[in-house]
Amino acid sequence: MKNKITLRYFNLINVSLFAFMWLNVVNAQEAKVFELFENDFQMNEVQSKVQSKSAALKSNANSKEATNISLQDFLELNNNLKPTVYIDNNSVKNITGVGNPLKVKFNNTQPFHKLNEESSLFSSVELITINLKTSSDLKNEFDLSKVNQFQKLKYVFIKCYFDCSVDQIKQFVLNLEPEVIVYFTKVNPS
Repeated sequence: MKNKITLRYFNLINVSLFAFMWLNVVNAQEAKVFELFENDFQMNEVQSKVQSKSAALKSNANSKEATNISLQDFLELNNNLKPTVYIDNNSVKNITGVGNPLKVKFNNTQPFHKLNEESSLFSSVELITINLKTSSDLKNEFDLSKVNQFQKLKYVFIKCYFDCSVDQIKQFVLNLEPEVIVYFTKVNPS
Protein backbone atom coordinates (compact mmCIF):
# COMPACT_ATOMS: atom_id res chain seq x y z
CA MET A 1 0.00 0.00 0.00
CA LYS A 2 2.80 2.38 0.91
CA ASN A 3 4.55 1.61 -2.39
CA LYS A 4 1.44 2.54 -4.41
CA ILE A 5 1.16 5.92 -2.71
CA THR A 6 4.88 6.57 -3.15
CA LEU A 7 4.66 5.54 -6.79
CA ARG A 8 1.71 7.89 -7.39
CA TYR A 9 3.57 10.83 -5.84
CA PHE A 10 6.68 9.94 -7.82
CA ASN A 11 4.64 9.89 -11.07
CA LEU A 12 2.91 13.15 -10.19
CA ILE A 13 6.25 14.84 -9.53
CA ASN A 14 7.72 13.50 -12.79
CA VAL A 15 4.74 14.69 -14.83
CA SER A 16 4.93 18.11 -13.16
CA LEU A 17 8.66 18.43 -13.85
CA PHE A 18 8.20 17.35 -17.46
CA ALA A 19 5.44 19.91 -17.99
CA PHE A 20 7.57 22.66 -16.42
CA MET A 21 10.59 21.79 -18.59
CA TRP A 22 8.42 21.64 -21.73
CA LEU A 23 7.00 25.10 -21.03
CA ASN A 24 10.52 26.50 -20.57
CA VAL A 25 11.63 25.01 -23.90
CA VAL A 26 8.61 26.55 -25.65
CA ASN A 27 9.35 29.94 -24.06
CA ALA A 28 13.04 29.71 -24.98
CA GLN A 29 12.09 29.36 -28.65
CA GLU A 30 9.79 32.38 -28.55
CA ALA A 31 10.81 35.13 -30.96
CA LYS A 32 12.39 38.19 -29.39
CA VAL A 33 10.15 41.05 -30.53
CA PHE A 34 10.20 44.36 -28.67
CA GLU A 35 8.30 47.58 -29.24
CA LEU A 36 10.36 50.75 -29.01
CA PHE A 37 8.89 54.03 -27.91
CA GLU A 38 10.17 57.53 -28.59
CA ASN A 39 12.15 57.73 -25.34
CA ASP A 40 13.94 54.43 -26.15
CA PHE A 41 15.80 56.18 -28.96
CA GLN A 42 17.69 58.41 -26.55
CA MET A 43 21.12 56.82 -26.06
CA ASN A 44 21.82 58.43 -22.65
CA GLU A 45 18.71 56.84 -21.15
CA VAL A 46 19.72 53.40 -22.39
CA GLN A 47 23.24 53.76 -20.99
CA SER A 48 21.91 54.74 -17.57
CA LYS A 49 19.56 51.74 -17.58
CA VAL A 50 22.49 49.41 -18.25
CA GLN A 51 24.61 50.97 -15.49
CA SER A 52 21.89 51.05 -12.82
CA LYS A 53 21.37 47.32 -12.25
CA SER A 54 21.04 46.43 -8.60
CA ALA A 55 22.59 43.39 -6.98
CA ALA A 56 19.23 42.50 -5.41
CA LEU A 57 17.86 41.57 -8.82
CA LYS A 58 20.80 39.33 -9.66
CA SER A 59 18.65 36.48 -11.05
CA ASN A 60 16.92 38.73 -13.59
CA ALA A 61 19.75 41.24 -13.98
CA ASN A 62 21.70 39.19 -16.52
CA SER A 63 18.80 38.86 -18.95
CA LYS A 64 17.66 42.48 -18.48
CA GLU A 65 21.20 43.76 -18.82
CA ALA A 66 21.71 41.71 -21.97
CA THR A 67 18.50 43.16 -23.40
CA ASN A 68 19.59 46.73 -22.57
CA ILE A 69 23.06 46.16 -24.01
CA SER A 70 21.45 44.76 -27.17
CA LEU A 71 19.24 47.83 -27.36
CA GLN A 72 22.25 50.08 -26.91
CA ASP A 73 24.13 48.21 -29.67
CA PHE A 74 21.06 48.40 -31.94
CA LEU A 75 20.63 52.15 -31.34
CA GLU A 76 24.28 52.81 -32.09
CA LEU A 77 24.04 50.82 -35.32
CA ASN A 78 20.69 52.37 -36.33
CA ASN A 79 21.43 55.99 -35.46
CA ASN A 80 25.02 56.34 -36.67
CA LEU A 81 26.23 56.61 -40.22
CA LYS A 82 27.23 53.13 -41.36
CA PRO A 83 27.56 51.68 -44.87
CA THR A 84 23.96 51.09 -46.01
CA VAL A 85 22.14 49.51 -48.95
CA TYR A 86 18.81 51.12 -49.88
CA ILE A 87 16.32 48.90 -51.70
CA ASP A 88 13.11 50.20 -53.24
CA ASN A 89 10.73 48.56 -55.73
CA ASN A 90 12.86 45.47 -56.32
CA SER A 91 16.18 47.17 -56.99
CA VAL A 92 19.16 48.57 -55.16
CA LYS A 93 18.65 52.33 -55.29
CA ASN A 94 21.74 53.46 -53.43
CA ILE A 95 24.75 52.24 -51.45
CA THR A 96 26.29 54.70 -49.01
CA GLY A 97 29.44 54.62 -46.92
CA VAL A 98 32.80 52.96 -47.27
CA GLY A 99 33.29 49.25 -46.78
CA ASN A 100 30.88 46.35 -46.56
CA PRO A 101 27.30 47.40 -45.82
CA LEU A 102 26.18 46.91 -42.21
CA LYS A 103 22.58 47.96 -42.85
CA VAL A 104 19.88 47.25 -45.42
CA LYS A 105 16.85 49.52 -45.64
CA PHE A 106 13.68 48.48 -47.45
CA ASN A 107 11.32 51.27 -48.39
CA ASN A 108 8.52 48.75 -48.97
CA THR A 109 7.80 45.03 -48.62
CA GLN A 110 7.90 44.06 -52.30
CA PRO A 111 11.62 43.40 -52.83
CA PHE A 112 12.32 40.67 -50.27
CA HIS A 113 13.35 38.19 -52.95
CA LYS A 114 16.14 40.65 -53.86
CA LEU A 115 17.95 39.40 -50.76
CA ASN A 116 18.57 36.04 -52.44
CA GLU A 117 20.20 37.56 -55.51
CA GLU A 118 23.09 39.63 -54.14
CA SER A 119 24.64 37.36 -51.53
CA SER A 120 28.10 38.99 -51.30
CA LEU A 121 26.55 42.41 -50.80
CA PHE A 122 24.70 41.28 -47.66
CA SER A 123 27.33 39.11 -45.96
CA SER A 124 28.27 41.78 -43.36
CA VAL A 125 24.79 43.15 -42.72
CA GLU A 126 23.84 43.38 -39.03
CA LEU A 127 20.61 45.39 -39.32
CA ILE A 128 17.64 45.17 -41.67
CA THR A 129 15.13 48.04 -41.57
CA ILE A 130 11.69 47.58 -43.13
CA ASN A 131 9.08 50.29 -43.58
CA LEU A 132 5.49 49.05 -43.34
CA LYS A 133 3.29 51.80 -44.72
CA THR A 134 -0.11 50.10 -44.43
CA SER A 135 -1.48 47.09 -42.58
CA SER A 136 -1.75 45.26 -45.92
CA ASP A 137 2.09 45.24 -46.03
CA LEU A 138 1.96 42.65 -43.24
CA LYS A 139 0.72 40.13 -45.83
CA ASN A 140 4.12 40.18 -47.56
CA GLU A 141 5.82 38.11 -44.86
CA PHE A 142 9.54 38.42 -44.27
CA ASP A 143 10.86 34.85 -44.07
CA LEU A 144 14.43 34.69 -42.79
CA SER A 145 14.78 31.02 -43.78
CA LYS A 146 14.71 32.11 -47.44
CA VAL A 147 17.68 34.44 -47.01
CA ASN A 148 20.77 32.62 -45.84
CA GLN A 149 23.55 35.08 -46.71
CA PHE A 150 23.08 37.14 -43.54
CA GLN A 151 25.77 35.49 -41.44
CA LYS A 152 26.10 38.52 -39.14
CA LEU A 153 22.45 39.58 -38.83
CA LYS A 154 21.62 40.78 -35.30
CA TYR A 155 18.55 42.98 -35.67
CA VAL A 156 15.45 43.52 -37.74
CA PHE A 157 13.90 46.95 -37.26
CA ILE A 158 10.35 47.54 -38.45
CA LYS A 159 8.78 50.97 -38.75
CA CYS A 160 4.98 50.75 -38.81
CA TYR A 161 3.20 53.77 -40.21
CA PHE A 162 -0.02 52.45 -38.67
CA ASP A 163 -1.04 50.90 -35.35
CA CYS A 164 0.66 47.48 -35.17
CA SER A 165 1.15 44.97 -32.36
CA VAL A 166 3.77 42.51 -31.18
CA ASP A 167 1.63 39.62 -32.41
CA GLN A 168 1.34 41.13 -35.89
CA ILE A 169 5.10 41.60 -36.08
CA LYS A 170 5.69 38.01 -34.94
CA GLN A 171 3.43 36.83 -37.77
CA PHE A 172 5.21 39.12 -40.26
CA VAL A 173 8.79 38.02 -39.47
CA LEU A 174 8.99 34.26 -39.98
CA ASN A 175 11.66 31.71 -38.99
CA LEU A 176 13.54 34.10 -36.76
CA GLU A 177 16.88 32.80 -35.52
CA PRO A 178 17.24 32.85 -31.70
CA GLU A 179 20.14 35.31 -31.84
CA VAL A 180 18.22 37.85 -33.96
CA ILE A 181 16.18 40.51 -32.16
CA VAL A 182 13.25 42.31 -33.75
CA TYR A 183 12.50 45.87 -32.70
CA PHE A 184 9.52 47.77 -34.02
CA THR A 185 8.10 51.21 -33.59
CA LYS A 186 4.93 52.99 -34.58
CA VAL A 187 5.68 56.07 -36.63
CA ASN A 188 3.16 58.88 -36.78
CA PRO A 189 3.39 60.21 -40.34
CA SER A 190 3.32 63.99 -40.38
